Amino acid sequence: MVEDDTISANALRLILSRQGWTVAVAGTLAEANAYLDGQMPDTIILDLMLPDGEGISVLKRVRDAGLAVRVAVTTAASDPFLLTRVQALVPHALLKKPLEISDLLSKI
Repeated sequence: MVEDDTISANALRLILSRQGWTVAVAGTLAEANAYLDGQMPDTIILDLMLPDGEGISVLKRVRDAGLAVRVAVTTAASDPFLLTRVQALVPHALLKKPLEISDLLSKI
């Protein structure tokens, strides 16, 4: 999971762990990229707006590498240009914040 809001990340980690998921959390784009340099998860829950850049670069990295990783993008952003760029990279889900947990779970 790539999420810079610590409270949201901890809550979501707890929920997903109770569902049987093993969850690693990156709070910045740099942390996410460092994690991906060492291993590739099955699924990425990806916040778009991070303190050190746009999470869309992680989605682009996964797509450019042709990796079979499910990516669920989460965002509070409403910028149509940004959302169009995200949709062009074909995430498995594009979910608006605040998240509906049942919706997220059904998408991942």
